[in-house]
Amino acid sequence: MKGLTAEEMAHIDFLAIEKYGITLLQMMELAGASLAELTSRLFTVKDLRVTVLAGKGNNGGGGLSVARHLCNRGANVNVVLSQKDGLKEAVNHQLHTLNQMKLPVSFYDYKELPESDVIVDALLGYNLQGNPRPPIADMIRKANDHSSPIISLDMPSGLSATTGKVMDPCIEADYTMTLAYPKKGCSEKVAGRLFVADIGLPLGLYKEMGLDFPDFFTWGE
Repeated sequence: MKGLTAEEMAHIDFLAIEKYGITLLQMMELAGASLAELTSRLFTVKDLRVTVLAGKGNNGGGGLSVARHLCNRGANVNVVLSQKDGLKEAVNHQLHTLNQMKLPVSFYDYKELPESDVIVDALLGYNLQGNPRPPIADMIRKANDHSSPIISLDMPSGLSATTGKVMDPCIEADYTMTLAYPKKGCSEKVAGRLFVADIGLPLGLYKEMGLDFPDFFTWGE
């Protein structure tokens, strides 16, 4: 099975939205629910201390969705957003809900990350261009220095989806839950154990892209 490049995944997102009418909010909501389910299978979630590191883009929106679903399952969740301004729609939409829930949300200030048992990396997605820049670069380094296991959403932040190049810095994940289909550059070296999540894309879309589809989700979401 070939993995997808960033360009191919962007085209899949385009078709999902423009042809099938599936919104990014829908996809990232399913991504968040799936990562919460994966976390529940890997760890005992009740009272689990989870820190979600979220960027300003769509991957960050998925991270905020994870936070809500894990909170509903009994985890103690803290969200640390990379910045206050320039947040995309998916992030603002989820952030409104978290604020209404009074779930702890802070903006990164170069201090230490909250004490946690698990870190969720939702800082950068498959559209990475070059080395991560501050403040995300500093957040990546602090996450790697932390003793907690890291679960990355879609791609470890700092890893090229197309080439597999490990940027400086790059998240060193224990687990990665990639979305919809494996990415070409996703290597065990920094991605850890790889899972694939169903984000609701029609089978016809995969066929349209000429992709093998070996029934990933027959065994679960």
